[in-house]
Amino acid sequence: LAAAVVMVVTIALGYAAAPRDSVVFWSRLLSGGTGLGNTAVYLYNQSLSGALLRVFGTGRWVHTLALLVSVVSAVVTVAVGAAWGRSGDRLAALSLVALGTLLASPASWTNHYVWLLPSAVWAARRGQDIVAGLRHKAARPAPALVLAVIAAAVLVVWMSTCPFSYLPSGGDLELQYSAADKAVSGLTAVIGLVFVALMAVAARGRPRAVDTPLGPRLAHGRR
Repeated sequence: LAAAVVMVVTIALGYAAAPRDSVVFWSRLLSGGTGLGNTAVYLYNQSLSGALLRVFGTGRWVHTLALLVSVVSAVVTVAVGAAWGRSGDRLAALSLVALGTLLASPASWTNHYVWLLPSAVWAARRGQDIVAGLRHKAARPAPALVLAVIAAAVLVVWMSTCPFSYLPSGGDLELQYSAADKAVSGLTAVIGLVFVALMAVAARGRPRAVDTPLGPRLAHGRR
């Protein structure tokens, strides 16, 4: 209910500020006219499907491949997120599920990547822990965890600055990209998958959180 009311209020405020533009936007949107050409391949769609369609074109087999890859990535990411949740790191679990949603969605616009904020917080906290541990000569962190922190940081910076925005876009110009342009336009998905893979490896050595009368604690040993 709150979300619905907020949506209506924001639309009303938009109409009050720019009534003509609001009418044009909503009428065009409801009729399916985005003005972007093939929205699936539009540059600012940074999902796995968008990346695959820009690289291989819009043939039926590409759509099928994109669907299969999206489903598999969603299942794997949720599984890895669940593993981190069981270890007690809910922020890591949230970060993975949020990223998995962004990667698997048919269309994930750049503004949807605000859901990388949990990953930014997680990377900052984990980075501080790793640096503090090295300074105090504590146990060396797992290489996969260190690389996962780096991958998360790179992904956050990448999507915060959108270096790929120099590429021409709209009106299906994306289908005319060179090999280098295609690689740049799909790098978001690649970095995201690398992060998920590293988190999967790092999760294998994490102890599992168990419930006690005093709250959750970490169980010793590998599962």
